[in-house]
Amino acid sequence: MWKLLNGNTGELIWAADEVFDASDPRVSNSARKFCKTQSIIQYPLHNTQTALHSPNRFSKYVAHSLFSAINLQKD
Repeated sequence: MWKLLNGNTGELIWAADEVFDASDPRVSNSARKFCKTQSIIQYPLHNTQTALHSPNRFSKYVAHSLFSAINLQKD
């Protein structure tokens, strides 16, 4: 579970509890697309399958997917 709290009040602002299963075609396709178009790596690989075999690259996709869902509005 990921949580975002207000540092001054301790109020919960945002939370996510999600499972990203790389065996799900929707997840694997999204992870490959992310690594091909969004992820900047020092030595780009032509085979985006590595996104599914590298915990580091897959976790970047997961973090990007979760944090892009944050919609903070100022009151």
